Amino acid sequence: MRILMVSEFYPPHVGGVETFVQNLAENLVEHGHECTVLCTSDVEGDETINGVRVMRLPNSPLEFHGVNFFFKGTLKRIIGEFDIVHINSFYPFLSLEASRECVRQGVPYVFSPHYHGKGHSHLGKLLFYLYKPMASPLFRDAAMVICCSDYEKGLVLESYPFCDRVTTISHGVQKFDLDNRGRDGNILFIGRMERYKGPQHVVGIVKRLHEKGKEVKAVMVGDGPMKESIEKEIELSSLSGFVKIIPHVERKQLDDLIKRSSLLVLLSEAEAYGLVVAEALSQGTPCLVSDRMALREFEGEQGCIVYKGKDYDYDELAEIVWEVLSDPPAVGPLTDKIPSIKRMTGMYISVYEKVLEGNRSQ
Repeated sequence: MRILMVSEFYPPHVGGVETFVQNLAENLVEHGHECTVLCTSDVEGDETINGVRVMRLPNSPLEFHGVNFFFKGTLKRIIGEFDIVHINSFYPFLSLEASRECVRQGVPYVFSPHYHGKGHSHLGKLLFYLYKPMASPLFRDAAMVICCSDYEKGLVLESYPFCDRVTTISHGVQKFDLDNRGRDGNILFIGRMERYKGPQHVVGIVKRLHEKGKEVKAVMVGDGPMKESIEKEIELSSLSGFVKIIPHVERKQLDDLIKRSSLLVLLSEAEAYGLVVAEALSQGTPCLVSDRMALREFEGEQGCIVYKGKDYDYDELAEIVWEVLSDPPAVGPLTDKIPSIKRMTGMYISVYEKVLEGNRSQ
């Protein structure tokens, strides 16, 4: 099959959607399929990475939420080269444009919404309110809507009850290695620097631990609108030598960080799945997550602590973190809710094949 993946961003840009798209694209190539990713970037580019062609369209300061002046023309020009299109993420406007172009040219598409059912800032909430009815065709015209958790599927059906072609395939992880030896005692945060993701809570926890005389360190991987305010808070709290921010990393460096860290913290308000949690657990790294949206589905995974507090009490969270760092819990065995990438890719290939078979029979 010739598969086109549409995504707003692609690694080294850090994020769960980007990691999912990279994992799936590279494993589709390993299964003998051709895969191209069409995305946006600060720098224009067209390169082949691990067998995947990555076409990066340049952004400009005027573009936001996936609005890109080059996207429509490029997609219109290349879409006929592919058997099927896989559109990723509900939120960027380029996803809606991709679905329209697929319909215009008669190319079937599947849609992975990574849907939160809301916006996360004042502007985001307004845009979501306006965009939600406009995005109905994304779901209506998709040959299949593929959610990454049962929670996300429930949100989709609540918002778009007419959606009758929807299934769930959990995001997969690269490998399973539950050996917890050789840890560095550090806390790790991976995610976009936005308030709803909770990077401020990591700084708050480290600050509280230092106030108690426990000089814990943290590494925060990601970029976004809160980065400058987080850096300022780190400086004002005299934590510059203890909390390190890394905006962008290559995949191998990220894997190494996950494997050597002692605890991953993701106190996020909204996750359609929580891929970074699955990846950390698969590497024997304990996790502390919020009891929000799909993250609560990790409850029952040995080594994952789901924080039940309605508000984030840093005294309580600091105690939990210190207990984990002092006496690391065993991670695993893990449940089938965390599949391997190979198994996940096989399920996506089956979906693609069924879509194309149905398209040919029409």
